[in-house]
Amino acid sequence: MSGQTGCGQTRDRNVHRPNLLWITCEDMSPNLGCWGDPYARTPNLDRLAAQSVRYTNAFATAPVCSPTRSCLITGVYASSLGTMHLRSQFPIPPRMKGFPSYLRAAGYYCTNNVKTDYNTANEPAVVRASWDACSAKAHWRGRKAGQPFFSVFNDTVTHQSRSMVWPYRQFQEQVQSHLAPDERHDPAQAPVPRYYPDTPVTRRTVARYYDCITAMDKNVARILAELQDDGLADDT
Repeated sequence: MSGQTGCGQTRDRNVHRPNLLWITCEDMSPNLGCWGDPYARTPNLDRLAAQSVRYTNAFATAPVCSPTRSCLITGVYASSLGTMHLRSQFPIPPRMKGFPSYLRAAGYYCTNNVKTDYNTANEPAVVRASWDACSAKAHWRGRKAGQPFFSVFNDTVTHQSRSMVWPYRQFQEQVQSHLAPDERHDPAQAPVPRYYPDTPVTRRTVARYYDCITAMDKNVARILAELQDDGLADDT
């Protein structure tokens, strides 16, 4: 992605434009089966990774969520935008656009479901220019017949609020209850990092974090199933 203007201003109807699906999650290290973590239960992502390109040297350009989101929407370093700190109030310069606006100019139907949190003072304007639909109901199914799409789904089940901050009962009711018994992680088997005290509370917290990852994996499977059901998997 690039923060430069002038890209994608022309549209050639004869050029094949594949659909684009982008699924994000939050507050995770690479604790997935496809990255060699034996404790993780991520069969759907593992299957997807087996038939995909994996980037083995990818790094975040900012150390926390919102600054990183300002980079994702613009393709510009947070240190250049002035958005390096959490809850920045710097506006994105008027000459700079969110990259989905270029896809829209090329005829794509662009949706974001649902988180933005771009860490800028003029976020509403950026959202309006970037997305055809931005809500909890935003979906590629809202496009015109035959129109290519770029759809983003922001999965928040691995957010630190779910994996560490919520009261444990709330986590059980809103996350763990959606996992089958064999999908849940046994705290007794949890891989406790050596810089944490090996206590029952630590083990339960680590297991809870991995349960959130499994819940995210199931959400990814649901989105991919919708893509398959719509007959779009081979052109996305």
